[in-house]
Amino acid sequence: MNGLGGVTCACCGYRTLSEGPGGYEICRVCWWEDDPVQLASPLLRGGANTVSLAEAQLYFISAGVSDPSFTVHVRPPADDEVADPAWRPWNARMDAEGDRTIRTGLDYFHAVGLGPDSPYWLKA
Repeated sequence: MNGLGGVTCACCGYRTLSEGPGGYEICRVCWWEDDPVQLASPLLRGGANTVSLAEAQLYFISAGVSDPSFTVHVRPPADDEVADPAWRPWNARMDAEGDRTIRTGLDYFHAVGLGPDSPYWLKA
């Protein structure tokens, strides 16, 4: 936890997760499963989630859920689950995947590491 309600969900931008990034935890606000593979490759469908992270972010912005089939599971954020002011959705012009070389599962974990190379969803 970061003292501000939790770790930021890459899909909805609320601080709802206790682990992260990539801890396979399900956000109760948007019902996104925090998949490290999809964090590193936000246009990838499949894995822990049927839709890509980029699609899920757009679904959340428009409908309040990461995937329309999960509408019955979501809930509003709790008082301590604040919106991270640094969060933003994936943007093709700013976040094109380029020629990152990701070959192993460990490469995916390194690609989403926090620090000077913070993940794109925390670069407002």
